[in-house]
Amino acid sequence: MDAARVVMLQAGEVPIPEPGLDELIGRNAAADRLQSTLDAEHGVNHRTIQ
Repeated sequence: MDAARVVMLQAGEVPIPEPGLDELIGRNAAADRLQSTLDAEHGVNHRTIQ
């Protein structure tokens, strides 16, 4: 993933044209179940997968 897409996702924008994806991403980001980062170490070491 490139930095521009991560910035968009962090701003609540969805750069992927897929029906319903913006709602799904928005809902899960708001519930702190989804974050976008380019920092692989942070992504792996600071999250749980359920």
